[in-house]
Amino acid sequence: MGHATPYMIRQRKWSALRLLQSVDKCTVRINAEKMGWLREFLWYDLCAELDAKNLYGALTQRRGKYSPEFWRFADAWYEDEMNHARGFARVMNLVFGVSDDAIMVEAESRPHDFGELEEFLDCELPLCVVFAYDEYASVMTYSKDKFYGSLGSAALEEWIRRVRGDEAIHFGNLVRLIRHRFPRDLTQVEAIIKRVIKIEQEARPYRGTFLFDHECPHFQVSKDDLETVCAATVLRKIQRTFPGGDK
Repeated sequence: MGHATPYMIRQRKWSALRLLQSVDKCTVRINAEKMGWLREFLWYDLCAELDAKNLYGALTQRRGKYSPEFWRFADAWYEDEMNHARGFARVMNLVFGVSDDAIMVEAESRPHDFGELEEFLDCELPLCVVFAYDEYASVMTYSKDKFYGSLGSAALEEWIRRVRGDEAIHFGNLVRLIRHRFPRDLTQVEAIIKRVIKIEQEARPYRGTFLFDHECPHFQVSKDDLETVCAATVLRKIQRTFPGGDK
């Protein structure tokens, strides 16, 4: 299918480790009563980001199913998510003194299973829609992570702001990719979104797939908001008409 203009991804390249290298462990403040809660919270965020490696591997096994434009998005997305994972490992190191490498190895050792996601992995359009939904859900939950401001370091607040910003960029890249690749198929998006919501309501156990990681206790967006805010926003952004074409 020909297009008047090429699909270009947007990416803001930065290093989480470089940003956080200015943070001194001695300056990080943490309420002793919240230590256990925060450890679990950061662990699940680390796993959610690191599981991009599992998804990227599953996509690579099906590489021929997806367009060059999709891979332009996926390669940038994967680079960003690995940067986020390294950052979460460093935050845990700063707060709890655990080794970055040790916690990454522990997180990577968890099992994963994509058997229940074949319906989305088989075709590019459903994959892009569930991807967009997941990225916007991440924007919503990271927007609620206010505790970084209490840890005593401006760099930690800047860190989560950049992570949230990357997720918003991913979402925008996916919306533009869908509109670029499937302009005649946008009427199918609502049915895909409804299928996504049905799966969310079934509360399936999370299987290390990056997608549908909303059953973890750290996730701060309700099921109602996933449907009425997240899914509704994704559908509206994808189906809207841009003045002058795709932008």
